[in-house]
Amino acid sequence: MAFINSLAKGFIRSAVNQAGRDYGRSLNNRVYIDSQVTSLNLISNTTQNTDLKEEREYIYVKFIWAIILSLVLPLVGSLIVIYRGYVNYTKNYKMMYRIKEEMMYSRDRRFRNGLRPEGYRDVKVNEKVAIDEQKKAKNRYKAIGYFIIGGVIFTIYFIRFFVIK
Repeated sequence: MAFINSLAKGFIRSAVNQAGRDYGRSLNNRVYIDSQVTSLNLISNTTQNTDLKEEREYIYVKFIWAIILSLVLPLVGSLIVIYRGYVNYTKNYKMMYRIKEEMMYSRDRRFRNGLRPEGYRDVKVNEKVAIDEQKKAKNRYKAIGYFIIGGVIFTIYFIRFFVIK
């Protein structure tokens, strides 16, 4: 009878351990190894930029958000908008991205490095690219808009809080 009890306990323990392993695999605990150490590179050669994509930029929507930020945070919000104008005025690069395949790994102690290859996933890799004169003109247009929005709202709040009492 003791033999059957120990056999049943071993079977139960084995089933519980297997259920735990299956649950651990179902959590989708994958490890992503970044094969590209430096993802931000200044690229000057235009032949390398063929697979790069640029995200669409809506300048007027950014102006609306700048107005909202300046109105919600008195004085500080307009100073932030003025700073963003300075950053856009002096910027000489643009961020572009490319889609790259990256290896997925799962933790597995049976392998020498502790990782089992699971397949590939698509990763968005950002890169800095030097801009041309047309893009510099758009950045300056955006910067001047930020300067105007920030300056006008800062002046209104400054007059309201410090001059008129």
